Amino acid sequence: MGRRAVDLTGHQFGFLTVIERAGASKYKCALWRCRCRCGNEVVRASQYVRTYRPHLRSCGCQHGNRTHGMTDTRPYQTWRAMVKRCLHPSDKDFANYGGRGIEVCPTWAGSFDAFWQDMQEGYADHLTIDRIDNNGPYTLTNCRWATMAEQRNNRRVNVFVDTPWGRMTVTQAAQAAGLKRVTLDARIRRGWPVALALSAPKHTTYSPAAPAIGS
Repeated sequence: MGRRAVDLTGHQFGFLTVIERAGASKYKCALWRCRCRCGNEVVRASQYVRTYRPHLRSCGCQHGNRTHGMTDTRPYQTWRAMVKRCLHPSDKDFANYGGRGIEVCPTWAGSFDAFWQDMQEGYADHLTIDRIDNNGPYTLTNCRWATMAEQRNNRRVNVFVDTPWGRMTVTQAAQAAGLKRVTLDARIRRGWPVALALSAPKHTTYSPAAPAIGS
């Protein structure tokens, strides 16, 4: 039987004040909801707040004794939203992230500076953070900056089809065939062979029991 976690509620560690217990990580480490002096709330593991560190603990807004100056920037808000949807059950998106097992690696969860050091290269304001394996965690090896179109193509709900141009999502196949995505999707859902769904002219009708007939 594992040791009972020491109750850290009310204790202050650097810029963080522990508010309440926030469950445990998949590694059975106690997690605590903390409020930073700047007003942000974050979830931190016991070892993050209790283990000696050369800089004061914070939500990520501090590095050493100086502010990193990025609290109001888009990268910082991206990091904050990532942590909240994975670690905060009260977040509106938690069910689709933390609720289904998506985690943030401890290094990133505990420090915006660490996240930004790893992910600064390749960043641009029109890009969003994307997990290469949509069922995997937020880690350096599983994350990239991607356009919204690339994000949509990587969604776990995507349907893949085999086309003359290779295996693609329905969205990619529709673009390659010069069709609307909704048109191709509707044809496939009605049982059309993919080759016919991609090549048939607009307004073509099809019945599985009969050849295609132009209308």
